[in-house]
Amino acid sequence: MDQKFKFSPSVFGSSGTVEQSSYALKAVSKGSTSVGIVASEGVVIGTATRKTSELMEPRGMQHVAPINTMIGMAYSGLSGDFRILKKHAQRCSIQNNLSNGSAVKVKEVAHCMAILMQEYTQMASARPFGVSLLIAGCDKGVPQLYDCSANGTHSTRKAIALGRNAGICTSFLESRLTENLKIEDAIDTALLALKKGYEETEAELKEGDGDDEEEDPMPTEVIQIGIAYPEGFECMDSNTVDEFYATSTYLD
Repeated sequence: MDQKFKFSPSVFGSSGTVEQSSYALKAVSKGSTSVGIVASEGVVIGTATRKTSELMEPRGMQHVAPINTMIGMAYSGLSGDFRILKKHAQRCSIQNNLSNGSAVKVKEVAHCMAILMQEYTQMASARPFGVSLLIAGCDKGVPQLYDCSANGTHSTRKAIALGRNAGICTSFLESRLTENLKIEDAIDTALLALKKGYEETEAELKEGDGDDEEEDPMPTEVIQIGIAYPEGFECMDSNTVDEFYATSTYLD
């Protein structure tokens, strides 16, 4: 009886859920861990890409990207879907500039992305996007962080984690988050949250393979960090990430 509810991604199942949306969220939960933290002077977003092979170059995959000079985006989930959504966000920014003659706001980009992602949960001829987004920027100097879920919902956040072991990272962020957090402290906190998520993932995979070897620490090459300042958004270059990771006060 339940099978007749599964023929279309836009039809509710007997349990009251849209199963294709649930599958999309599951794809996100298997993706690389991403975190976002609002600080007093900006927003920090970052990801840790799991290396699936020693021949892989993690920084060859863009997990943190600028949308325009003021706003940036990170993701967990399917990289191909992210490329499509990134282009859509960039078009949204350009169209707003042409139509209104002013810079697009962070919440407008988040709203634009959520509309598109929600539309794909209702199309019988298409599947939902298997990706969730973190969108960071500053509106009139005020730091803003939004998350857009694969099911089309979006909300503003003080801090959030997405992807594999997001629950562990979120609990850590809740225990560390304070008011008037400095950018440097936010980067430290983001790095440690990513470290916890990454190393927990590695431990789970080794346990599944029956490997009792000691878990490997998170290598620097898997880390990507972006920072939204009131003056603009920038992706930290690899040398700066390496230096910050090596000298972080919380990672010893």
